[in-house]
Amino acid sequence: MCELKVRMVCEVTVRIRGKCTKKGTWQDIGCEQYRVRMRSALDVKTEWAANDDSLVSCVQRDLSKQHAVVCLDVQGDEHTSESFSGLLYSLLQQGGSRVSVVIGGAEGLPDALRPKTGQLSGRVRYVSLSRMTFPHELARLILYEQLYRAVEIRKGTNYHK
Repeated sequence: MCELKVRMVCEVTVRIRGKCTKKGTWQDIGCEQYRVRMRSALDVKTEWAANDDSLVSCVQRDLSKQHAVVCLDVQGDEHTSESFSGLLYSLLQQGGSRVSVVIGGAEGLPDALRPKTGQLSGRVRYVSLSRMTFPHELARLILYEQLYRAVEIRKGTNYHK
């Protein structure tokens, strides 16, 4: 559970560059199942950005509200499920119980969000799901599963193994 000053449900917004997935696809069904499982601890939602400029604007808005922002990138830090859980809850505390996770489009992250060279790179964290590249829909499903696992690790259940 998110144990900030007052016990409350924390918010994670997954921001993706691309087109919204049709309802009922296997990826959408999988994400929805994980979202329902963790809703008592995390309110996870996906927001789609039609283009890079829109995605960057959303990130800038999140940063201006002091929300923590994580960009998924192959150059990001690799984590075990346990260390990712620790990172997530640390970022939720830093971000006022709100974290945005950014998934780039087919070309990766927009220039402004690229690690080391992007104008916003010093204000966001970078996490790698793998050294492999995944389509954004599969990356979203893997992320939802890891968010669910992070909640279970935080609760101390055996589901994370």
